[in-house]
Amino acid sequence: MNLIERLIRWAYAPEEAKLDGVYDLVVPIDYGCVTDRGTGIIPVITRNCLLKAAHILSAGTARQVGWANSLYFGETMEMIDAEKCEFVGRNGVRSTVCTNTIDEAENLITEFPEARRILIICDWRHAARVQFIWSKLCTKEVTIVALNNRCWENTHRSVFLKWSCLFLAMNMAHHILLLTIGIDRLRRLHHPVSR
Repeated sequence: MNLIERLIRWAYAPEEAKLDGVYDLVVPIDYGCVTDRGTGIIPVITRNCLLKAAHILSAGTARQVGWANSLYFGETMEMIDAEKCEFVGRNGVRSTVCTNTIDEAENLITEFPEARRILIICDWRHAARVQFIWSKLCTKEVTIVALNNRCWENTHRSVFLKWSCLFLAMNMAHHILLLTIGIDRLRRLHHPVSR
């Protein structure tokens, strides 16, 4: 990570979370940003989030893993989503299709009403926006774990998910819009996808 990225992370990303106790739900948030050519179809970012979620699950500090699927991005994501289900196993639950972070949060909150303590795992570039959205939509205890995903795939179908700098810029711009015009007006925005 270069100096500029370190400074931005220091200023923008939420503080490192301390995990304690048992979480009712772990949510690995990702959009399949990079293809891992060495280990099959699960992308590195997806695998990073899932590995962390699976580790927390196997340590007995989480009851289940849940995610809103991103089939919105096309057929490749269907295969990734199927592998997620297999990877996490019986403790994994896929929610309904999401087109943005807002309906992803709403879908998961609706799907898991019994979850009192929620742990979210995502890339640090996305973490502040995720934290803001969940704090507005969810009255339960929400903890964010921010990972640093170093590899990105410039063939991703969403322009904002091709490069980490674009993903960061989009997240910061969207966060400013959330702060100024609110969630309700931004609910209809979604990732532009090339067909």
